[in-house]
Amino acid sequence: MCFLIRFVHTGDLHLGLQFNKVSFDKDKAYVRRNELWSTFQRIVDYSIEINADFLLIAGDLFEADYFTLGDIKRVRDMLATARDVNILISAGNHDVLNAKSLYRRIEWSNNVTIFNTIGLEYKDFPDLNTRVYGFSWEKPELLENNLFKEALEVDKSMNNVLIIHGDVNKESKYLPMEIVQLKELNMDYIALGHIHKPYKYNDNIAYCGCP
Repeated sequence: MCFLIRFVHTGDLHLGLQFNKVSFDKDKAYVRRNELWSTFQRIVDYSIEINADFLLIAGDLFEADYFTLGDIKRVRDMLATARDVNILISAGNHDVLNAKSLYRRIEWSNNVTIFNTIGLEYKDFPDLNTRVYGFSWEKPELLENNLFKEALEVDKSMNNVLIIHGDVNKESKYLPMEIVQLKELNMDYIALGHIHKPYKYNDNIAYCGCP
């Protein structure tokens, strides 16, 4: 049965980025840091405005090296306002989900799911006839990709979505992927993160780019 869903796909916001290695001065860097936060707020607000079923965040939501507990609480509170939107996060190489991760330091609202680091996992949304797969990084580099070694049995009676942060480049040290692999997963949509320029491989596999 076909069940239409509406979603927003974002990622690579890099909240907290300090802009230390740039040509502009510290005052401009301060403005830019605030612009990252206001952009994120607009994305959350837009998800609410269009009555999105899902907000898919494909990694590098924040810069772990600079982020504070207060910052992650701010993120939590912003996402909690979208209480009717299912928010799913696959952590990337800048916001890794390890033992020290700020993701683990707070309690999230019920509408937020953060995927774990041990292989692909999924969460079902029966009311929307949708299954969302995801995977989070636990360290800043992933030289090998073992996620797709075994065939994935997709239930085609449902909408199947994958959120993943990685590089469609088999020589990469950032979770190397091949487009053939991704197409063979038979997903209805694959929300990619990591590359900062938006790019569509086809209608259902895309990098959102850095907003």
